[in-house]
Amino acid sequence: VIDSKTLFVLGYENTEVVGGKKWEDKILNPPRQYPEMGSGRIEAVYATAANGPHLPCPVNEAGQQVPCGVPSTQHPGQPLLNFEAEQDLVIQISRLKVNALKAVSSAQFTVDVVVTLTWASKYAVHPCGIDLYRGVVGGEAVVPAKDWWRPVVAADGAISSQERFESGNPVLQVHRTAGNATHEPEPVTQPCTQELCPWRAQVYLQEKMQLEMTFVSDFNVNRFPFDTQVLTGSFFLADKISPGMARRTSFSFDSPGYSDAGLDRDDLEGIYTKSDWTPRSAVVRPSSSSSPGANCRKQQLLHLCADFEIHLERVAVGNVFRVLVPAFVQMGLTTLAALQPAATRLQVLALGAIATAALLQPRSLGLPADTEGVPFVMALTICQLAVVGLMLVVTGYQLVLTAGVDRRTAELCSERRAALVGEWKAAFVAKRALEEQLPGGAHQPVAPADVSLSLSTGEPLGAGKEQVGSPPAEPVSLLTRAVLALPALMHHANQSTLPKPTHPHGEGSMGDSDWIRAEDKVLLARSGKIDTRMAMMLPPLYILLVSLLLGLYWGGAMDRA
Repeated sequence: VIDSKTLFVLGYENTEVVGGKKWEDKILNPPRQYPEMGSGRIEAVYATAANGPHLPCPVNEAGQQVPCGVPSTQHPGQPLLNFEAEQDLVIQISRLKVNALKAVSSAQFTVDVVVTLTWASKYAVHPCGIDLYRGVVGGEAVVPAKDWWRPVVAADGAISSQERFESGNPVLQVHRTAGNATHEPEPVTQPCTQELCPWRAQVYLQEKMQLEMTFVSDFNVNRFPFDTQVLTGSFFLADKISPGMARRTSFSFDSPGYSDAGLDRDDLEGIYTKSDWTPRSAVVRPSSSSSPGANCRKQQLLHLCADFEIHLERVAVGNVFRVLVPAFVQMGLTTLAALQPAATRLQVLALGAIATAALLQPRSLGLPADTEGVPFVMALTICQLAVVGLMLVVTGYQLVLTAGVDRRTAELCSERRAALVGEWKAAFVAKRALEEQLPGGAHQPVAPADVSLSLSTGEPLGAGKEQVGSPPAEPVSLLTRAVLALPALMHHANQSTLPKPTHPHGEGSMGDSDWIRAEDKVLLARSGKIDTRMAMMLPPLYILLVSLLLGLYWGGAMDRA
């Protein structure tokens, strides 16, 4: 008798009649166990959920399990008993994919993976181990998971790892086939009959598991907020297997339900529902020598592990308005400040330096507080701060260079205003003298003979009493001269009320520069050249700095660093 659950091999003889003795004198032979020296390690004792895996036996064409795993032996008077060798355990993977990405942060991320595994066991036999005559209920056959060995999926090197049955019920589904490259595992949906199911029919167990794993994030934020992060991790498809059994256990990914291309389209978009990241790819594949799983590599169990790799692209819209727009606005304000006078520019630059320095805090830029290195946005902020600092130094030099010019100019204006008032009074006397000579003009005191006024025509206008022997002026000529003198009189009257009136003697362009000393004009000219060069050089400088940063961070140099 061979019991697939106990593996005891019993030889039994009812009676043995010796020397023609009567039946009553029979010699009873008790059952014998093969081998006679002892059963050794009885596998039935270890056929529990905490032990295994249990290597399967061969299966013939009819689907019957061929007894295996017992050494060949022969007892005197008994036939030779030959048993097949146990086969290696091949666990069929019919589904393995990323189910959800539950949380993503700079500190950690949580990923949920679903896996469907189907395998054989020497103890999974109908009807000895699993009764399919009465064990099919509701169109399916299940067995309690606690009564059978099963592959335990567990994360490798994760902060936390939680395995759970997808249905919420800790049971294993019973299947007629394990599946292959062209066919999925075939579940048992109807009760067996003696005609349909051969005695000792090999059946297969299947589990549908979800594994939730939380790993430490290893983000590279150099290209923030246009960065793409790669989330990687490893997990055991069958954990806690002895080294001997691990060498004889493998996984088969040849299944219509598994693809190493990963998710696409709606399935890819559905793994992460929040708006801060966009999934670009999600792949789960067998582990390789470059696996991130340290324990898988250390224990040389890469053939029992799988790796996941998820590519996420940060949604940059909000971060652009939060980080980059303020940075470029500050660049624009700094450029406009270069066109302002030194004193005004100094105030604008001082405020800009304070605002830029505040952005050096990682949280102000939207970066994690423990950010290492210098990301792109921080490098951009440092460049802006350096430009503002350089402009502050240059502006301070300009202010020192032109210090005292305003004071000396004010003194010069005060002196020249007095001369202008005197000139205006002389012009007024000249006007009154012209009015006397007009027909019906009232008699007014005349001005001294040496008073003269420069008209807009550029010709001198005499005033006071006419010279002896000169012919009397014609009334029309006098009127014309009075009309020509009127604009100059009005101009002097108006200019005498301004803080910076024009030059009283009509020299130059009558502008502000006429009221500045010659030595101060040299200093102001030097400062003006600095303003012009600064305004011309600042935009190309910004373009050069931004181009260098883009080449540095997107050209691969920072990735190699």
